[in-house]
This record gives sequence, structure tokens and C-alpha cells, in this order.
Amino acid sequence: MLLAKLLSIGGASSSNFKNICIHLLGDERLLRESYKFRRLRFLLPDLGIRIVHEEPLLKAYLASVLDGLDFLTQRKTLVYDKNLGNDIDRADALQNIGPNVYLVHESLHLSLRSSLGTPKDPTAIVCEEALAQSMEWLIGLEMHSALSQLAWRLQSPVQIHPAIRQTAMALINATSDKTLYELILHSFLSSLFLRDKFQKSDFKKICDLLKLEPSSEMFSLFKIGFDMSDRFRYDTVWGYVAQKSGITVEHYLCNQSIDFQTPLHAINGLNFFREKKFFAGSRSL
Repeated sequence: MLLAKLLSIGGASSSNFKNICIHLLGDERLLRESYKFRRLRFLLPDLGIRIVHEEPLLKAYLASVLDGLDFLTQRKTLVYDKNLGNDIDRADALQNIGPNVYLVHESLHLSLRSSLGTPKDPTAIVCEEALAQSMEWLIGLEMHSALSQLAWRLQSPVQIHPAIRQTAMALINATSDKTLYELILHSFLSSLFLRDKFQKSDFKKICDLLKLEPSSEMFSLFKIGFDMSDRFRYDTVWGYVAQKSGITVEHYLCNQSIDFQTPLHAINGLNFFREKKFFAGSRSL
């Protein structure tokens, strides 16, 4: 059983990896298997962001609902709920699969904010979410083994179907991981900007923008962003937009205009990931 194998590996107290979460099951496995996961985790202390397990902070964060990310941003601190240690029941660990704190996703948000600042206007808020979602998806793509995919489930809700994984890897081999990231980024941008009547003719415009030849396989990749639930897109993301900017989702939809150019905040985020060596060809680890 894979989970039992992860449990038998145990913590990471003897690991040479820096900034590892020793009470988080499978953390070392993810650091070993994924370059992008490793790059993100190693980057955090350079940005002045710490990762802790502190019960009062964890409870305050979980109680914050829409303000949870701002709570972490103000403290430049990420929190996680440990699932490994002498006081963790083995049976509980076997039953409770799945993250209760999205550590990877929040790490990406805080990293972006360290460079671009906390977004205030609707476009910047949506772009930041799309940037984080897209990079989290690419990190998940690097979890090739069944064991690392299980460990990944403890830190992220992103799960990639084998057929989609194969198509994505083929695109990387034909172009680059940066090109795949840009395609996935536009997918999440289109979804989070609530372009629900998206057509293949619209997809061709994005392919032209990215200098890609459209295909049915590539369109299957592009649809990834639309797998997000309506509750998350409309209530969570646009609820946060309304709270920060006063622009409600109803007002936005009444005044929505379709522009397939990459927004400036998304370009800046893409440049951040490139400068921090997340993509192949610029690696330093």
C-alpha cells in the first residue's frame, strides 16, 4: 500500500534538504522528485517567508475564510497542519488523505506578492490567482511516480489525468515548459475572467498570440482551467475581488469585455517565475 510505504519512510529529520517540513508526510519525496517544487520551497527563505506549524496561527488562518491569504501575507508566514509525528495516530494518517491547508498554492501567492505586491484591482487579483493555479499545475505535472503523486495529494488538490499528463509532456518536448505554462496560464485567465462561452475560434486567437499551431490535443490542455468549480470561481475568487475592490461579479459580467492579450500583471508574474529559474534552461538547482 502506497500510503503505508510513505508512513514507513517517515519524516525528514535526517534529510539534507533545507526548509523541509519534517512533520508533513511525503514532503521529502516531493522535494526529491520535482524541480519546481524544490525551487519554490528553496526560494521562500530568500524572500523572507517562513513556514511554521503553530496551532494558534493555523487556527486563525483557517478561520479567516476569504482573508486567509491576507493573514499570511501580513505575517510573511505559511502555516501547515502536521500529519506526521509521535502524537499523530497512524490510523488517522491512513484515513485522512488530502490537504486541509493548501501549502503549495499559498506558497506561490506569497512568493508572487513578495515581488509584485498585494493586488488591489480586479484584473491584478484574478491574474495572481491564475498565475498561482498554473504554476501549481505544472509542479503537479512533475510528480511522475505513484508515491510522489500520493504525497502531492497531501499538499495540493491538483490531480492530472494520465492522458492529459502525456499530452502536456509531449508539448514540453516539442516546445518548452515555459510555453506550456503560458498556455495553461491563458486557460486559467479565461476561466477566472468567467469567459464561459469560450469557443475554439477564441482558442485559435490565443494560439496565434503564443505562436502555437492549434490542435485538438492542445485544446484538451487548454480546457484545464475550466475544470474549476463555479463556486470557487464565482464565490471565492470574485467574492475576494468584491471585498477588496468593491466590484461585484454581477457588475463585472454586465460590463465584461473580451481581450485575449496577456494582462500586464500576468506578464510580470511570468517574468518573476522566469527570473527565479522555474523553467528549464534557467535552472540552478
